[in-house]
This record gives sequence, structure tokens and C-alpha cells, in this order.
Amino acid sequence: MSLCGRCKTLRLLIGAVVLCTSVSALAVSLKAQTTPQKSASQTGTKKNELKVSDYAGSEACKACHADEYKAWDNSPHWNTALNTKEGPSHQGCEACHGAAAAHVADPTDVSKLFLFTKASAKDIN
Repeated sequence: MSLCGRCKTLRLLIGAVVLCTSVSALAVSLKAQTTPQKSASQTGTKKNELKVSDYAGSEACKACHADEYKAWDNSPHWNTALNTKEGPSHQGCEACHGAAAAHVADPTDVSKLFLFTKASAKDIN
């Protein structure tokens, strides 16, 4: 095969790899967008039954859970705070732990929160 023929073959191969990678990334992205959040189902509350007022926001969590907030803020999970399109159920602490306004109103009430320390590996995954 000539040098020119090898270049064409290499270009086609690289193009195929890029195309496959792009399709795979798109499929993963679409699956992530359609996968329901665990927090709503694990707390026994359907996500569509929750109102914006059921959420307190990460700043409310920070008031009592400063160490946890700092760890969250220094981890990749802080990116959830940037998700303004999908609402509070996909933002900050409540994206994983569920709506926290009831817990803020009564800190002893953790019944509606998903607590990783009390969850089984099966529930987490």
C-alpha cells in the first residue's frame, strides 16, 4: 500500500473511533437525563408530588452541616449547583439527599432524607 493509501486508511480509522466515541457519550448522556433520581423514590415520595417549597437549598444545609458542606463544595458534586434547568431536585445537597425543607423546620426529622450512612449498598447503587 502506498503512503497516500495508508494516510487515507488512518484517517478513516480515526474518524470511525471518533464517531463511535461520540455516539457512546451521547447514549450515556441521554441515559443520565432519563434516569430518575433515587432520592425521591427512596424517600417514598414521588418526585412530581414535591413542590419547590419542599426544598431548602444547600445554603440551609450549610448552616448546620458546615463540615459536610465544605467537603461537598470541594468535590465534583458541587457541579450540581449549576443545574438550573431541572429545578431544585437536581441541585446541591438535595440532588442526592432529597427535599430538606421539613428537616430544616424540624432538625430531628430525617425521615424524608436519604442518608448514605444508614443506607445499604443496594440502596445506594
